[in-house]
Amino acid sequence: MPKTGSRIITVDGVRYRWRVRPAGTYGQSLAESGLTASVQLADEPGRVLVVEFDGPRPDNWLHAEGKVAMPRDVAQAIRQALAAGYKPRSAGGPFLFKAAASPKAQALGTGRMP
Repeated sequence: MPKTGSRIITVDGVRYRWRVRPAGTYGQSLAESGLTASVQLADEPGRVLVVEFDGPRPDNWLHAEGKVAMPRDVAQAIRQALAAGYKPRSAGGPFLFKAAASPKAQALGTGRMP
């Protein structure tokens, strides 16, 4: 993950780096999929967590009410992903995770984002 545009967040004593891509994908721009953020350990290599939040990006083309990723949302998503099996120090492809404001968050599996 590029350091440019990323932010550091500490969750339960562990430092992570997180970033929202500067521009949405085509599907995000059409409000077909939610805002995503990438997360990984700040100080060592490891598996990337890709979090999809409820709600579209705020810069979507349809002007639908969007979601802004706040540090508290990212911290909550990291905790939920850890509980769902995300292991930040492991190797492998991205861990895809659908975050939710409720405890009904779920792991989407591994691999590429649609």
